[in-house]
Amino acid sequence: MTTRRRNRTVALLIAGCVVALGASTFVASAEAGEKCHRVKGKIYAAAVAEGCTSPVGLCTEGTVTGGGRLNGLTAFTTYALVPSAGMPAIEPPTEMSYSGELTLKGRRGDLHVRDLGIFSVSREKFTELARVVGGTGRFEGAYGTFFISGDLVDGGTAFSSRMHGEFCVP
Repeated sequence: MTTRRRNRTVALLIAGCVVALGASTFVASAEAGEKCHRVKGKIYAAAVAEGCTSPVGLCTEGTVTGGGRLNGLTAFTTYALVPSAGMPAIEPPTEMSYSGELTLKGRRGDLHVRDLGIFSVSREKFTELARVVGGTGRFEGAYGTFFISGDLVDGGTAFSSRMHGEFCVP
């Protein structure tokens, strides 16, 4: 078997496992009587200094629009930021990886999300995996995954992004 064919086979096996795990999670949640919601909307967030508890000095506050039950305010705290996306032998220092916590503050509760992302300083673009880790009010016990991606805007002081995916609540 050639290296190319073996790599393609491994990729297909991994993709199949991901689909199977995702399908079993969805079925299990439906069987447990949980309610799942599609995530879609826009986030505009500006960098803030006042009250920022980030060890790397990067926090944002903003708003969600077009997100239905997620419409409201946002607060993001960056916990770690690493140049070269953590791979200095491969990526330039302007490709940053980061992790942090995003809180989506709605009228009837807060949704807590752990973000893991990549930010390209030179391209002024980012993308992240948003893992729901819980919440308050209507989001109590929430879990799920969605994706956020967007651009650095307003002279580098804010971020404009779109989000999509799904979260579930008991």
